[in-house]
Amino acid sequence: MFNHEFWSRVNKLKMKFRTEIALKPSNHNFSHKSETMLVGSCFAESIGEKLAYFKFPLLVNPCGILFNPVSIRNAFQFIYEKKIFTEDDLVFHDGLWHSFFHHGSFSNANKTLCLETINQSISEAHDWLIETKTVIITLGTSYVWEHKSGIIVSNCHKIPSTEFIHYKLSVEQVEQALQSIIGNIKSLNQQAKIIFTVSPIRYLNHGAHQSQLSKATLLLAVEKILQIESIPQPPSPWGLEQQLHDFEYFPSYEIMMDDLRDYRYYADDMIHPSTQAVEYIWSKFAETYFDDETIDINKKIEAYQRAMTHRMLNPESKTGQKFIDHILDLRNNLSKNYPFLKL
Repeated sequence: MFNHEFWSRVNKLKMKFRTEIALKPSNHNFSHKSETMLVGSCFAESIGEKLAYFKFPLLVNPCGILFNPVSIRNAFQFIYEKKIFTEDDLVFHDGLWHSFFHHGSFSNANKTLCLETINQSISEAHDWLIETKTVIITLGTSYVWEHKSGIIVSNCHKIPSTEFIHYKLSVEQVEQALQSIIGNIKSLNQQAKIIFTVSPIRYLNHGAHQSQLSKATLLLAVEKILQIESIPQPPSPWGLEQQLHDFEYFPSYEIMMDDLRDYRYYADDMIHPSTQAVEYIWSKFAETYFDDETIDINKKIEAYQRAMTHRMLNPESKTGQKFIDHILDLRNNLSKNYPFLKL
């Protein structure tokens, strides 16, 4: 049996059974009063859903889900130029018109509708980027598919793989893509804060080792970017030549890999983070970027959201009517105290 001295030594050691990632509050705070843009992998969609739930004004993936840095670079180039896509930019396959630079959600059997959807989204993103305070870029993989035409595609659209070559970008190629992204953003909006993160979702098509190499390539490129003092920008009507060092990294990948190491934090496919894991990463994100006022507003919005999703057995009853009045009170108080919210 262990004696008192043993347990005393254990308590002094304060044994830990997790490697929790310690994060410092950022100098950059999110606000419900200012716009946010998220671009990148499906993890960007997950964080976007959380921000939308708490009524932050945001725009998510105006070109659809993008996984590799070159596709993300292309998207920001189009947004910066306010490019107008034409029939020459589309391919026709299996009864649908597609863009190699867009997710399949933009594809359409009607060529005109396809182009209208693409061009409207780019135009909206251009205007949004001019006003946005924060741009979050989620990098998924350094592997790319290059079409025989020379285009690194955002989506193969189920076109036969024989028309593509598949390879991994180098650290230098990823770094160049990130520099281009920053330059285009800053040319439209000198004040925008850029937050890079690497998606915690593993890509195991080529095995665990290649997945790790892919993520490592992204991490090394981002680290190089964080050490750069200024990045040349493309010509702009404002005559800007350089941007201030105004970007940072949020370690969503590290939180998943080093903190949430148990498979209970994965979905059934054992690859994607579970709902619990996304909630945990979101809590770390909130600790890093939300000030006291934002946290307080979020608590009030969550009370309203929970009430809105509550299932009433009989809305016509006195109890039901009383609960409806409670929802209206919550909404009215939010609208009165925080008129900038879009409920």
